[in-house]
Amino acid sequence: MNGSTVYVVSNTTHVWINASVNLASTQGLSDGDSFTIGGREWKILDVGKYEDGDPYDYIFRVMLADRIKICLGEECSPFLELNVSDKYDNNRGMRFCVESEKEWKDYWGGESCDEGQTVYVVSNSTHVWINASTDLTESSALTTDDEFELNGTNWKVVSVDEQQFRVKRANGICGEFCTHEGEELIEIIPPQLDGNFYFGKRYFREICDDEGCTQDRPVYFYNNGTTVWITNETNMTNAPHNTTGGVIMDTYGALWNITLIKKNEVTLSGINVSAGSYIFVNTSLSKSGIFMKGEVETKEDMVYLLVADTNLQGVYDTLIISNDSENFLNGNIISVHSNQSEREIFEGMYLLSIDPRGTEIMFYRNNTGDWPELGDYRYGDNITIPVIVKRPGGGSGEINLTIDKARNDETGQIILINSNVTTCNSDLCEIKINLQDYNISSGRYAFGIIAESSEGMEKMKDWKWPRATTRKYLVTTYSGYAHMISGFEPVKLERFGWENYGDIHELRNETRCGGSVAVLGVMRGAHP
Repeated sequence: MNGSTVYVVSNTTHVWINASVNLASTQGLSDGDSFTIGGREWKILDVGKYEDGDPYDYIFRVMLADRIKICLGEECSPFLELNVSDKYDNNRGMRFCVESEKEWKDYWGGESCDEGQTVYVVSNSTHVWINASTDLTESSALTTDDEFELNGTNWKVVSVDEQQFRVKRANGICGEFCTHEGEELIEIIPPQLDGNFYFGKRYFREICDDEGCTQDRPVYFYNNGTTVWITNETNMTNAPHNTTGGVIMDTYGALWNITLIKKNEVTLSGINVSAGSYIFVNTSLSKSGIFMKGEVETKEDMVYLLVADTNLQGVYDTLIISNDSENFLNGNIISVHSNQSEREIFEGMYLLSIDPRGTEIMFYRNNTGDWPELGDYRYGDNITIPVIVKRPGGGSGEINLTIDKARNDETGQIILINSNVTTCNSDLCEIKINLQDYNISSGRYAFGIIAESSEGMEKMKDWKWPRATTRKYLVTTYSGYAHMISGFEPVKLERFGWENYGDIHELRNETRCGGSVAVLGVMRGAHP
């Protein structure tokens, strides 16, 4: 048998090793010392250890000084030895599997690396050696910022510490992000390589139905502390970018104001899009940043509605109508403060009022009715009353309309008004009144109307007087009315925020969509 006979004496602190039985002149060795046997250099790992709790069964351990032992399983069974050229104290070795997606994973004895590249690594506190072979004698000693090639990919050493090392793609960024299917590895090619970079992936929209939620419109962000890039592609070389105070357009056509950029924080506010729901809309139409969304089904199609507080924050007075549930940029914009012809929604149907809280909308058309409800108004705003004027014998002519009385529905008190005359030249007219102009307090009131022409005067019967409620405080403790479109829910436009290292932390928007109304609501007009 080929080999060298070695004689050993050991105690709890030292070991003496020689090829001769005479160890008198042999130097005692302790932990970390080296010696040569058979032309090979060896190293003492430890001395004076014992096994199985028996203090009299002393052992010592040695290894080749030019090799690193890699444990591939528990208790180092099995194990590999790596050949290394440079011998440092506390060298450490490991085997990795660099998978096809370029992710490095620990590679233990019982695992497989069939779809990746097996890589062996030795490192200490200053350098790292990397090779696809267990023989690293010709491998370069790499340190921070050094680059190396592995399996057709260029890599860069990010850092080397005592017990770990970090590498990254030399021309890209790797990271894991949560998906519905599990973990997904994303490789981003950045527009430029900076010492400090932050990146993330998020979805601008979540679509939910009875079967669950799906995410749509993915976007990638890259931020170097002063500039932000945004795109839906992992290759960000030519992605749109801008700095704080600038405007940036994402891949889907949404425009964003960049309000803040820090090393790990980016804040965007939508210009033509809501940050949370990703509904396209002119956000300047809302003072509060919250639209109210609803929908109504007509005979021909589904119509989608947004209500906005355009003039005063929290007081909703503008309606946006669209046939597209996600795009209101080209929608029909109608204000309750516009004249009658401008408030015509469909042929013969007009916007009457918007509940100042944005929860209900009221329309009217040329249909007669009794005891009409006009809805809620903010105290100080005009109350619009639709009036149908018809002559028994037909024909047309000028009619003067006046509100002569108001009755407090709670007390029954009659208040004389004698409002300004409104001249009407058609069958369908409107007359307006502002209670504040007559020093009448807020509350629920019914209004008496007089129609006068060259043929005479007609007073509306008091049980037909239209009713409206004016409120100084916009509360919601009231019952609903018939003939209304309701079910409006808020669409918040506040902002989009990224405030976490390497990841987009949250969308700072609370978007609650959904709900539908099956009945088209119309306000039946009163007639004298």
